Amino acid sequence: MQVIASYTKMEDAHLAVSMLQGSGVEAWLRDEATANLYWLYSNAIGGVKVEVADEDVERAREILELPKEASGLLKCPKCDSENIKLRQMNLLFALGLIFLSLILPHRKNKADCLDCGESFEV
Repeated sequence: MQVIASYTKMEDAHLAVSMLQGSGVEAWLRDEATANLYWLYSNAIGGVKVEVADEDVERAREILELPKEASGLLKCPKCDSENIKLRQMNLLFALGLIFLSLILPHRKNKADCLDCGESFEV
């Protein structure tokens, strides 16, 4: 079995599995229960993962229209580099806000290019 995709939202993972199973490819979810019960740890464990059998990997990627490799999902709009880092909230900072009973700030997903320094929204 091989993980072909990872999702932060549970509904996206279920949609991917439904698409695969509807196309005749057996697919399973990994870490669904952990992400459901401990939603704060979802990013730490890599989200909810979609698994398929080794012989179905290429077909599953075609169905989900995923790239051949995990790299290259994001490209810098300025220099076309794939050396991208997503910005994430520090877990200790988030726990501190929760402990102080403050609402977590909703922020847009941003990424930074490690080659040219460009920041852009994802």
